[in-house]
Amino acid sequence: MFSTPIRIILVLCALPFLCGYSWSHDPESGQFRGRVFDVDGYPLPEIPVKMVFEGAVVAVTESTDLGWFIFQGLPKGAFDVVVDDYRYKEYKQTITGHVDLLEIRLKPREFVSEESIGVYAAAPRTSAGNNTLKDEELARVLVETPGDVLRAVPGMVVAQHGGGGKSDQYLIRGFDADHGTDFMLFFEGIPVNMVSHAHGQGYADLSFMIPETLQKVEVHKGGYFSEFGNLGTAGTAQMRLRESLDNSFVQLEGASFNSGRFLAGWSPEETTRARGFVMVEHFMGDGPFDSPQDMTRTNLATRWSFPMGDDQQLTLFATNYEGEWNASGQIPLREVESGRMSRFGAIDDTEGGDSSRTNLSVSHVKQMGSQVLKSQVYFAAYDLDLYSNFTFFLNDKENGDGIEQVDDRTLFGGHIQYLNYHDVFGGQGTLTVGADFRQDDIDVGLFRQRERTRLSTVVDSQINERNASYYIQEELTFNHYLRAFMGMRYEQFDFDVTDKTGDGPEGSTSHGIALPKASLILTPSQNHGFNIYLNYGRSFHSNDARSAAADPDGVILAPGDGYEIGISNTIGKYIEMNVAWWHLDLDGELVWVGDEGVTELGGPTRRYGLELGMNWLITKSLYFGFDFNDVTGYDRETKNPIPRAPDQSWSAGFAFRAGRGWQGSLKARGIDDFPLNEDGSFMGQGYTLVDLTVQKDLTSSLEVSLSFENLLDENFLEAQTYFESQLPHEPEPVGDNHFTPGAPFAFGLSLKWKPF
Repeated sequence: MFSTPIRIILVLCALPFLCGYSWSHDPESGQFRGRVFDVDGYPLPEIPVKMVFEGAVVAVTESTDLGWFIFQGLPKGAFDVVVDDYRYKEYKQTITGHVDLLEIRLKPREFVSEESIGVYAAAPRTSAGNNTLKDEELARVLVETPGDVLRAVPGMVVAQHGGGGKSDQYLIRGFDADHGTDFMLFFEGIPVNMVSHAHGQGYADLSFMIPETLQKVEVHKGGYFSEFGNLGTAGTAQMRLRESLDNSFVQLEGASFNSGRFLAGWSPEETTRARGFVMVEHFMGDGPFDSPQDMTRTNLATRWSFPMGDDQQLTLFATNYEGEWNASGQIPLREVESGRMSRFGAIDDTEGGDSSRTNLSVSHVKQMGSQVLKSQVYFAAYDLDLYSNFTFFLNDKENGDGIEQVDDRTLFGGHIQYLNYHDVFGGQGTLTVGADFRQDDIDVGLFRQRERTRLSTVVDSQINERNASYYIQEELTFNHYLRAFMGMRYEQFDFDVTDKTGDGPEGSTSHGIALPKASLILTPSQNHGFNIYLNYGRSFHSNDARSAAADPDGVILAPGDGYEIGISNTIGKYIEMNVAWWHLDLDGELVWVGDEGVTELGGPTRRYGLELGMNWLITKSLYFGFDFNDVTGYDRETKNPIPRAPDQSWSAGFAFRAGRGWQGSLKARGIDDFPLNEDGSFMGQGYTLVDLTVQKDLTSSLEVSLSFENLLDENFLEAQTYFESQLPHEPEPVGDNHFTPGAPFAFGLSLKWKPF
């Protein structure tokens, strides 16, 4: 009657009623609960709450989506409840007897406080490689494209890759994740990455995102977490939206290269029951290129939460994006070094494209004593028409090698998750059971073109790809010295490909994979400032449905086994340090190359590396952050290096707040030289960049911001790839570094008016 995914979802919905949801809140029996609110009485999710007994932290948890926090297995007697979050002033209350329900109201904290380093960093809960980027930090990232918000992720390199409307290139943990093949992105629960995409597997275009809508970005490096599955080989990022805006506003920006941006946001008065916002953005710009980029981007975003009593909430959100652009593409370094063209020139300036995406989501959360049930249903409509020319006149001496990649799809899916907080072995346990479902209906094609006029068809396919996932995880807090996570995830894929040309890949096939996960967290000290993390997880990325149809017995779901040992330590209230050593073996994989319409077989690889990070609150008005990443990666069969992934990357920066409303940041980031081909004989060029932002509150309702990108005007190459190409004056193909140029020094000015 019902499909397997539907049956499992129905069972999950029935779990709370099968288990019951009675709840005792007597501290004498080791059970306690409470709820966290802001000063206006709205429940606050994901607020860390500590229980301190005789001077030692005995338990730590986070508030649920509706602000509830739950403890079990507490020692008998008096204890302190401590809440310390970067956005709010520290709260502490001593509990000496029976309390039915503790209600906590938190007051907002200013930009930097001597009370806690939590303004910028929080000790990771599950691995040393985890990071949470808050709105304060994201506001100080210079954003050229929406994907640039990920610049703040330690160890991630974001490169513009062929026009402002095309997805950025992501480099992390020894992966050239291209546009998202090995790094999964979620936007408020909706997957950003596109499977079986026209341009490349996992294509993750963030152009539909308005950066100012974000509350925080949670980054989970590695594949150690049962909640995440496909494409999360190097890691996963979850982008969380604000519930509302602090102030309604209008913002105007102008910058170098004829760039301009209009942004406006509105939230209702706090007295209304529903919380939400509406935000609209329009951007235009030419970029530094000799042939103007003529980029336009228009975005609309809205999100609303509706409380339904104290125990449940309904949330709706929607976004809409339209964009188009021209591009100069990746150009051969030999032409620039010979002086025949500038680094901002173009071989084929008819590259570019247009794209759109609409997202709709409905989510619900229900609190039932010690149990929580969360669900979400989402829909997305997406299209892309992308014009490129990588090899120029290598294959077609008359018309050139221009290609058109077309992707038109609808995406439907949902999540359901059940949590049960329970007593186990005298400590607290959290059982999580969940299911995810996703279906992509795709019209996808590759065509030959000249000056955006279609000449012939290479591949034209109709794809139906379904992915159902089920997972279970138990988090055990044995005592304040020891926590453990144990989980299992299972993924099932069904591929159905119909060829429209008569000679392309076609067929149906199904594949599944099991993904065990385990983590151990040791806290030798009693203040939870020093933690040791041991992590293991199997992760994977699926390959293109057309690859599955072409070779059903090939590597369709490429697994990887990852390990990590990490340490985090907080020194006093002002310094936090993290170090992690990680290792990942990835099996051989069959990859669909969207630029050529063929499949390529890659061998098994090994990557391992060291990550260092530090956050230091030097004074109440000055903060310093630093991270360094060293990676080794190679093919396990040939021992050749992995191309296009930097061996070393680093970033460092200061954030400051001065008197009379001044604040800002000075940041540097860079990578070293790295191999561009399999034998390491051709190297990409490293670089170091410095960015500066300064902000001043002119009045209580008007602020001005100045930005200086590439402050030292470094002449650098951004996206870099080695392959053969041929120009009209060349008698034969030439292997070369093909690159997009990094932007030179650029100046920006922003005025923000907050009338309400």
